[in-house]
Amino acid sequence: MSAVTAVAESAGHVVNKFLKRHGNAISIAIGVGTLLWAGVDAAMNSTPKALELLHEEVVNETDCDMHLNVQNLPAIVGPKKTVAITWKCYIRPAIEAAAGVTMIVIGVKGMRKEFTSLFAAYNLVDRQYRDYRTNVQSVLTEKQTKAIEQSTANEAVQKAPQVNLVESSSKQLCLDQLTGRWFYSTENDINRAINELNREINQQTFVNLNSYYDALNLNHIEIGNDLGWNPDMGLVEAMINVATIDGKDCLVVGFYNPPRWDYENYYG
Repeated sequence: MSAVTAVAESAGHVVNKFLKRHGNAISIAIGVGTLLWAGVDAAMNSTPKALELLHEEVVNETDCDMHLNVQNLPAIVGPKKTVAITWKCYIRPAIEAAAGVTMIVIGVKGMRKEFTSLFAAYNLVDRQYRDYRTNVQSVLTEKQTKAIEQSTANEAVQKAPQVNLVESSSKQLCLDQLTGRWFYSTENDINRAINELNREINQQTFVNLNSYYDALNLNHIEIGNDLGWNPDMGLVEAMINVATIDGKDCLVVGFYNPPRWDYENYYG
């Protein structure tokens, strides 16, 4: 095999890999670009040609070559006759727009297929993790389980961003393990928020993660409405551990049963 052939094959593999990974996004981008170009083409080329044809029609009918306001030409000629005279001018932009829409639809369908595959993979991994955790808990003693939780809490504090909050005299510094953000609260307030979630779950309703943050007077997160719990997942259980930062105790707050992406359609 010659060096040129080897380089060509290697480049082909790289291009194929790139297209396979980003093909749907490229398709959507091309579709949007084509739609934009169709609009520009219609405005810059088709419309002037159409107005020229309408002007010629008015001149021929009135036998008058006086200056006419182009904006009034369609009204002078009439809607039906305007369409009959000018429709051919817009064939090319219409084809371009149709091609753009087709590319967008192809890209969106491809992305939807990718998302479905990723969602299925997530459910599989999540199910395996929950089975693994259940089996581990059945083997470990309560003391060993608590030691693992404490170690995880300590690590979360070490990885968390620097605390940049005004110190509270009445509440304790807390770390939300899911988002890695600091806030001030109390263990009673956290348990009260959990109880509010469980009250809704007991009423056979879905609850999302942002509802939990609402109960703690915290700002919503972008994906907070996409994560949550439902009655089939059981009651929400807070995992609260005490860790140390800068010589002071803080609460590290997580969940024994974290919120799921598919909480609105999960039925055990």
